[in-house]
Amino acid sequence: MVNKDVWKYYLHLYEGYEFDWNYYLDNYPDLRENGILTQKDAITHWNNFGKSEGRNFN
Repeated sequence: MVNKDVWKYYLHLYEGYEFDWNYYLDNYPDLRENGILTQKDAITHWNNFGKSEGRNFN
């Protein structure tokens, strides 16, 4: 499990937000189709692309 401070830094979020990576992958099936299968992959995708695309993570 990733340290909560690392989550906040990496996702640029305020205290209290949790990245639900299963929700993220379940709601955007194109991600799994393109090889995004793990928690790390989901977080990396959201940080690099999903945030600017307006994708929700919970």
